Amino acid sequence: LPDITFVAPAFLGETILGFVAVRAHHADVGGMTPGSLPAQATEIFQEGLRIPPVKLWRKGELDQDLFSLILANVRTPKEREGDLRAQRAAVETGIRRLSSLAERFGIRTLLSAYEELCRYAERRMCAAIKAVPNGVYRFADSLDEGILVCVELRVHDEELEVDFTGSSPQVDFPVNAPFSVTASAVCFAVKAVLDPELPPNDGAWRPIRIIAPKGT
Repeated sequence: LPDITFVAPAFLGETILGFVAVRAHHADVGGMTPGSLPAQATEIFQEGLRIPPVKLWRKGELDQDLFSLILANVRTPKEREGDLRAQRAAVETGIRRLSSLAERFGIRTLLSAYEELCRYAERRMCAAIKAVPNGVYRFADSLDEGILVCVELRVHDEELEVDFTGSSPQVDFPVNAPFSVTASAVCFAVKAVLDPELPPNDGAWRPIRIIAPKGT
């Protein structure tokens, strides 16, 4: 919950250039303990304020009511206000720079560059996976309380399948990970091991398939 993400579209005229996203880990978002990571929590409502996808800024104008609601539910409202506004400023910087690139090189060139970067990353990841001998690789480890994490890697030419079947069921304390976090961890580990300098974009993950049974 302390990881809050801002996302905003970037336009040049009426053409959308893409989306700028900025994620920041906040020191506190409420909940039963300072820091919003209570080890004794048994449900997510104890961890802090849950913020669904909402518009905090509308057409450039801050939704002060929503902003006040967020700040009223954290222990350090002044710090949170500063950090949230800093995230907004970072998003605006990204939008300006994307717009500047489009003005300098043209929209078509910019959009083509996006896809070429993805294709380049995909080629590199495929080559890195291909360098690993085809086969099945297994490993298992456990956390406290006997929570088992099992993974099986299946390498076939330029494709990698990561299967967490056999892992323990989810538990009622805060060590569970949603699929997006699991996928992020897998992609980070694969990149770090196979090609640390690989550009981290959508193309890099295309050759990777992740299986994580629901409820584990």
